[in-house]
Amino acid sequence: MSNPPMPLPQTPPAANHLDVEHRGLQLDNLGIRGHEAKTARTLAFFLVGMLGLSFILHEGLVVLMSFYNKAEAVTALEHTFNQWLPVLAGLVGTAVGFYLKERK
Repeated sequence: MSNPPMPLPQTPPAANHLDVEHRGLQLDNLGIRGHEAKTARTLAFFLVGMLGLSFILHEGLVVLMSFYNKAEAVTALEHTFNQWLPVLAGLVGTAVGFYLKERK
């Protein structure tokens, strides 16, 4: 006496949560474009705020150090700000440009 043949396992249906129908991955269906635009906006506003706050902080410290006759501290602050400003301004310009491109 032999055992009866085992039935073949049924294959599960394909996962359709990404809506891939031989067209490749569709980014619009995943909401990546909206997330990218939101990230660009947040980053642009954050960097512009950082630029403004760093300028206000720098000017406030220069006035405070001038008031207390700390010329060497003012020189150090000027040197630090002269290095920090171009880096931050470049980041702000890039982020704002990307944000404006995403708004179109």
